[in-house]
Amino acid sequence: MKNWLHIATDRMTISLVSLAALLTAAPASANQTANPTITADLTNQVDRVVQHLEGILTTAERAAQPAKPGKRRAAHVVMTTCRINVPGSKPGHTFLYQEQAIFPRLNQPYRQRILEISPSPLTQTVRSRSFKLTDKTQWVNLCDRAQKTISQRDFPTDICSVFLKATNEGFIGTTQATGCPANFRGATIIRNRIRLFPNGMQTWDQGFNAQGEQVWGAKGEPYEFRRPKKN
Repeated sequence: MKNWLHIATDRMTISLVSLAALLTAAPASANQTANPTITADLTNQVDRVVQHLEGILTTAERAAQPAKPGKRRAAHVVMTTCRINVPGSKPGHTFLYQEQAIFPRLNQPYRQRILEISPSPLTQTVRSRSFKLTDKTQWVNLCDRAQKTISQRDFPTDICSVFLKATNEGFIGTTQATGCPANFRGATIIRNRIRLFPNGMQTWDQGFNAQGEQVWGAKGEPYEFRRPKKN
């Protein structure tokens, strides 16, 4: 298992380096192509990312495993994501509401946010842009409701963006090299790497304080969310 994890991590690191190089090269591409077109393939990639994220993903499989020596047992986290209607949004931009909670306290999410999934034609990637809700309490368990409309006035603050590049298995993505500014659980910077695969996702979500020390998030191995198996 360790060898497999090292190989998978090395492969992802190489891919992310390539993605970072692509994103760094974006300004040069912008000079060459003033009005890049959004291709049908890129539109299809946006749809695929949305389909990857929609629904319920959990860490139940990891949580069921015995704790490793010197570490606590992994928490059973449930991530719920659904499409929402945002009046006035741009064509081709899909908005999602996402919340995470510790099972079985699903009505007490510890994380709530809005995601805007859209094409990034300059880099030929899919942009996942996250926003902070001004009043989280009124949106708890929104995905269980019939009406799912939120005004952009309810999430004015842009938190971070991850650019996702298509692979043979799904998508991989990363935040910008400097991370995203934050003020969350002692972190002033958030960095993340994401891998989407057919049955779930891996995320290296990490928070760092002003001294550059990691104060929360993945260490050694990613958080792994999987789609629950159907009975």
